[in-house]
Amino acid sequence: YALLTGFSAPACRAAIMLSFIVLGKALNKHQNTYNLIAISAFFLLLFNPFYLVDTGFQLSYLAVTGIVYFHPKIYQAIYIKNKFLDYIWSYSALSLAAQLATFPFSIYYFHQFPVYFLISNLFIVFPVAFIMYAGILFMFIPFPAVLVYVGMLLNWLINFTNNILYFIENLPFSSLDGIWVNSFECALICLLILCISFRLTLEYKGLMIPIGISIVILSLSYSLNWKKNYNQHQIVFYSLKKNIAIAYLSKGHSIIVSDIEESHKLAGFSLLPTVKSRGSRNELFLKDDAKFTSDSYAGDKNYYQFATYRILKWDKNFDEVEFAKDLKVSAVLISGNPKTSIAKIASCLSFTKIIIGADNPDYKIERWVREAKEMNVSYYILKKNPALIVNL
Repeated sequence: YALLTGFSAPACRAAIMLSFIVLGKALNKHQNTYNLIAISAFFLLLFNPFYLVDTGFQLSYLAVTGIVYFHPKIYQAIYIKNKFLDYIWSYSALSLAAQLATFPFSIYYFHQFPVYFLISNLFIVFPVAFIMYAGILFMFIPFPAVLVYVGMLLNWLINFTNNILYFIENLPFSSLDGIWVNSFECALICLLILCISFRLTLEYKGLMIPIGISIVILSLSYSLNWKKNYNQHQIVFYSLKKNIAIAYLSKGHSIIVSDIEESHKLAGFSLLPTVKSRGSRNELFLKDDAKFTSDSYAGDKNYYQFATYRILKWDKNFDEVEFAKDLKVSAVLISGNPKTSIAKIASCLSFTKIIIGADNPDYKIERWVREAKEMNVSYYILKKNPALIVNL
């Protein structure tokens, strides 16, 4: 299984732990689950130390440690006589244990919390078990006539499981989005969960002090970050491979101007998360050729103004354009591989900064950089560099 899944960190973790369990049983040795977790992590990190910063590695080990530690405590909290209901409660306790252990890191990395995780886990546990058995049969049955029906069953089970997950995902309020915590707040949440857990299990009242302090510090940190983000007044020039995008953020609102559609995957994975992480609760997505205007920003194809910051996008449309007089702008964004030079731009425009887009070829970027240095012009290259953030 680990081979078929490409030896991912979670699969390797499970394979190594199960290998030690099988070896221990063969030698009639008692197994300590925490030792198994530790030794599997040791061998994986010995093989690849960078697994330590792998999200799958972290969440996998957190989940299995949480299950080992929290599951017995959660399960024993409620006693159910009915065997079927007890099985459901046991699996629910398992899901709660894994979710509790991974919660801080999942919101840190993915910025959302699945509200219906208990329902989805309960609904897929039976199909997943059948999928495993059907898959094993499919691998080892040598008769093609039988394999056709086993394959049909396997295909139906997989589609059925996916449809259940899609249905739950599309339910109202299926997830809480926009949860942004920094590394310090993530560490505080981990500390808080551990302290509360030890307080409930060890019944040591002295832990109430660190619990209270952690809650106060966490609340203050989150409030200060929210206030800081709300008061931000920035322009972000994104560093994309073949596209351009500019975002304007002010007091919880943002406008994104780009040559890609809002439905494009780049918008969902690169553009929108950036503004949301900076406190935006109201996003307006516009095409770069759209005309738009309001009290704080305006645009018309190649010209954008956000508050007092003026941007001229210099593309191929300006290859044959002659300017009657100097125009004053804050920045010139060179985009779309135009036939121009820094000297020509400087002869037509008065600006403070040249921004070279990532959608230009390397040889032209190098030429423009040489010209900018010779003319002592401030410049920034978006290609293979972080986004440029301008504080207004």
